[in-house]
Amino acid sequence: MSEVFALSAAERKALAPARQRADAVLGVALNGPASERRVRGVLSRVVATMDTSQAIGQVLHAAETLVGPETLAAIRDREQAWRDVEARHGMLTSAQVAAAAGSRS
Repeated sequence: MSEVFALSAAERKALAPARQRADAVLGVALNGPASERRVRGVLSRVVATMDTSQAIGQVLHAAETLVGPETLAAIRDREQAWRDVEARHGMLTSAQVAAAAGSRS
């Protein structure tokens, strides 16, 4: 059996940044059992990846000099390291850090 899930207009708008069209349609057809939550999670990650790629492209385009593949690999590795730290230990908000440090500002 095939299940098809589509995001509502409000969900597409919430996922789409201002620079992208909120009326774009993306359909997903699945064979076999699948949960709507799982499909929505996958679609959300796809949209997030597209947003990230577009943001990186804009930054690279605006740069005065082009960065090489080694620099991009180092940036990717650093980001992955931070994500690993967050997954293992969690991260504090700025308010939590201020409270822990006794800051009153």
